Amino acid sequence: MARLPARAGLVRGGLARVCLVLCAALALALCKPAAAQSIERIDMPEGSIRLIVPAGQCAIERDTEDGRRMYALAQRMQTTKILLLYAGCGDPRRIAGVRSGFDLKEYGVYSVPQQNGVPFKESKSATREELIDGYAKVFPPLDGAVIARLAQPRAQAEGAAPGKLAIGTLERDANALYLGVSADAGAAQGAGPAPRKWSVAALTLIKGYMISHTLSGEPAQGAPFAAMLARQENVAALLVEANR
Repeated sequence: MARLPARAGLVRGGLARVCLVLCAALALALCKPAAAQSIERIDMPEGSIRLIVPAGQCAIERDTEDGRRMYALAQRMQTTKILLLYAGCGDPRRIAGVRSGFDLKEYGVYSVPQQNGVPFKESKSATREELIDGYAKVFPPLDGAVIARLAQPRAQAEGAAPGKLAIGTLERDANALYLGVSADAGAAQGAGPAPRKWSVAALTLIKGYMISHTLSGEPAQGAPFAAMLARQENVAALLVEANR
């Protein structure tokens, strides 16, 4: 593992937290929008932050029976704190997915590390650039050859199993670090190879909180991360701007 910069103490202590964030998003997962569909204000222990719901997506409301069930199901699957869930406005499974375990065509999760049930705030001296630099050293690039291999049709002989994971850096910019995540979703015995679930996670620092925004969906043929990455870059820019 690469040696982290001296000032990136937040990365040393935060690596375990970011891994929890990503694993949690994967557990749930078992065209670039020009603007946000909505901006949701989320109260934090210190102040509030604004989260972007991308165009074409709708926030899952917490104050409905189905919404409460979805958030409760999601929260039980992780130790990080879920801030916001959303899914395609026109996806008929958006609420039905609550009952079938997030069987959604596409959805997004905003989450933050927590400590004793409270969102964890990084050191006051921490900067977004330091966070991005530090995690970029931790997660190696997920290069084209690896992506091409992952995108190939899976064979029964591969013996895919739940929990099989590939993760690496796809891109970075001034707003966030973008990680490509692919995991076997699992399959019923005798049902054939397990399908892969694809996600792009954007890690950034917003008002002192390490925010993970994970978009999970069906991959584009031959370039499973490309469309999701482009959309995540756009959302990250909107997210940073909304919280200036």
